Amino acid sequence: VGGKRMSYWAQNFKLHLPNSTIYLITTTKNPSTKGIDKAISTSPNQGSLLSYIIKDKGIGWKLAIIDALKKNNINDLTHVIISGGPFMQFSLTGYFKKEFRAKVVLDYRDPFAINPRFQNSRLKVAIKRFFEHRFNKSADLILSVNKYCLELLSGFEKQKKKYELIPNGFNEQLLPEITNGETKNKRLTIIYAGTFYEDRSPVNFLKALQKEENIVLNHIGKPSEYLANSTNVNEFGMRPDSEMLELIKKSNVGLIITSGEPFESTTKIYDYIALQKPILVVTSGKLYSGAINQDLKNYPAVWCKNDEESIRKAFKELTKIQSIEVDSSNYSRKKGLEKLIQQLKKLV
Repeated sequence: VGGKRMSYWAQNFKLHLPNSTIYLITTTKNPSTKGIDKAISTSPNQGSLLSYIIKDKGIGWKLAIIDALKKNNINDLTHVIISGGPFMQFSLTGYFKKEFRAKVVLDYRDPFAINPRFQNSRLKVAIKRFFEHRFNKSADLILSVNKYCLELLSGFEKQKKKYELIPNGFNEQLLPEITNGETKNKRLTIIYAGTFYEDRSPVNFLKALQKEENIVLNHIGKPSEYLANSTNVNEFGMRPDSEMLELIKKSNVGLIITSGEPFESTTKIYDYIALQKPILVVTSGKLYSGAINQDLKNYPAVWCKNDEESIRKAFKELTKIQSIEVDSSNYSRKKGLEKLIQQLKKLV
């Protein structure tokens, strides 16, 4: 999911700057070549001793990228955008600047050295921080998906001008047509698009759901053990984006379950916004906080604690929300790509 924003940039860049030449290097087999002059698939090489300390496939991918560039005779790069995780391929920054004199952009979809979700030892954090500092000091531009993630990155406080926010956004090219008032379910249909995780457990939500006769959950994503014995649940499994968006369109409410970490954001929130669905946010942290709250400014959403009583009260609040009329275009990936291009032009 995290790579979809980057894929959109690669595939649509030439729509904005037709004279550009776009190369893509990825570990994805048989990548799409839409809008791309040359797409190259690589696999990480054997990891070094460092891979025993930092479990990051980017360590082995670094050499594979250099080999791919040489084998394909790519020697005319002016700008390089590297995304992660994994993150250790960011160490190529110095190589690109020395070999090609290219401007290098690092895109952190998640925090690297300091990630509160991971219970890393002080030694591991210190090692990661050492590398992150080197990456960011050499890079020309640092991107991330929300301001909380940006603030966790090394060098942010000293060089704020080269740290920029570009949200994940929704792919406006895939959206089905929206018709106001089209959803006429007798039951309140809540949709969750994604994977359930232990630190964002749906257990209390499902307990609350089972006590409601007129509420149903539609789940799109990997089959989950959490749903094994649940009632009032429809499981659709993994579906293409187009089908996922159609299912969101036919539902009443979009569901977000968050651990409450301030930097935590999710791509699915933009799909809910794009299709003008009210959003239920179930959090284990502070209400109305973090990157998710920033995304939902001035947007109809109901927040509740991750406990059964709070969730059932939220169900009642959701029934009070009427039709939504929000200009969602500012949340699109097109807007994000336009901002990226503006930033690249400033680096020339």
